[in-house]
Order: sequence, then structure tokens, then C-alpha cells
Amino acid sequence: MASDCLPSRGSVQVGLPCADPGACLHQDDGGVREDPARAQDGSHVTRSPENPARFGPLNPYGRTLVPDLLKLEKQNFSEDGTRQELYAFAVSAKRYALFTRGPKGVIAIQVRKEHGLGHLLNPADGDDWIAETWLSLIQEALGGRLRLPAWADRPAVSRVSVSTPTLLRGFAALNAGKTYADTIKPTNFGLSVTVAPLAVIVWL
Repeated sequence: MASDCLPSRGSVQVGLPCADPGACLHQDDGGVREDPARAQDGSHVTRSPENPARFGPLNPYGRTLVPDLLKLEKQNFSEDGTRQELYAFAVSAKRYALFTRGPKGVIAIQVRKEHGLGHLLNPADGDDWIAETWLSLIQEALGGRLRLPAWADRPAVSRVSVSTPTLLRGFAALNAGKTYADTIKPTNFGLSVTVAPLAVIVWL
């Protein structure tokens, strides 16, 4: 319903209109605006926020339990409690980031989605590597140079659990001739390393 209402108000939704939360973007004059810069892959940089109050009458819940059907999130407010303008960089339905632009154009990531990245182990020694990834992409989309994080040349590694018979059968040759204690067993886990664009897998 929200998705159907937005175009008539000159707004656009970032995110999926289902279980995932979404961001509604528009300008004060009611028109959606792309930033003058646009990523070469067709991604959009647009800006900021829709008023959720109009959906209040549709709230079927008791107001003491659920005051608002839709609400502004903490990211809509600066540290002093005033509303701040959010920008969105969207690659696809579940791949987007919301950010603010401070003095001298400094970008601060406020919300970043992990879709397509969340299965990977952190290569950045404790830093928020997913936020760093989005920051690099956004800076390039806004006309800057693509500056990859220092860890960008590290392998893309994910953890895989031996959770099904099919996965266990993949270790039959490795297990052959070994005692049970030395074999790969159900519920064991390993590291899956992506070594090529076509996702050729190496087991460690």
C-alpha cells in the first residue's frame, strides 16, 4: 500500500515492500531527485524522508502497544535531536545504504544492508568492513576516485557447516582410509574461499 501511494506524492521507496524495512525518499518540492552523479552501473543516489503519519489511521493495534504503524528511526535524527537529511545509494531491492553528508561533503553511513556480503567473514580485523565497502562505492558514485579499503585484496571467506548428507558426501574421498576420529563428520565446519568470479570453491 505504501509503495502504491508513493509515486503520486513524488516519492520513491528504497528496499522491499514486504518484511524488510524500507526508506521513502523525496524532496521538499515533492519531486524525486537523483544526485547529479550517477554510478556507472545504474545505481541511484537520491534523497530524503517521507512522512509516515498519513498511515496512522490504518493502524489496527492498540496505540499503547503500537503507537505508530510506520515511524521515523533514530537515523532520521542528528545527535542534538533535530531531523537530518538522509541520502540513499541503492544497487537493488535489498542492497542499499543510507548516509548523511556533513561539512565538506564528509559521508557518514547511517544504515547499510548486508545482503550479498553478510555470509562472508570479516576481513578487516574488527572494523565495520561492510560500512567501509558501502563508503567506497558511494564516494565513487558521487564523482570521487574508487578508494578500496586496505583489506580489499584479502580472500573472500565464508564459514560452511557440514549440515546435510549431501555436504558430507563431498568429503568421502578425503575421509577414505582414515579413522573416524580423523574424518570430517556431521556438524563440523570449514572455510569456503571464493577464488574466482564463477565461485570456484576451495576447502580448507
